[in-house]
Amino acid sequence: MPEAVLPLKAVLKDTGVDANDAMMMVGAVKPPKEHAFVAAHQFRWLLSQVNYPKLGDLCWLVIPCALTALDHWSPDVKLDQ
Repeated sequence: MPEAVLPLKAVLKDTGVDANDAMMMVGAVKPPKEHAFVAAHQFRWLLSQVNYPKLGDLCWLVIPCALTALDHWSPDVKLDQ
């Protein structure tokens, strides 16, 4: 599971906008939001495959990734469905 979730979180974080980031520039090259959209849906599918007893053991991994997706600037990426 960590091998799958950590890269998805990295994509979500790379496509997000961090107002506290000193390196954020107007012309900065970022991956398109479509990459984050796909990563969010892959993450959601991955969570749907984990049964209840195992999900508790993976909270340390799942919660930060879910919060990163919820904090994304694009409403298409947010996991609200």
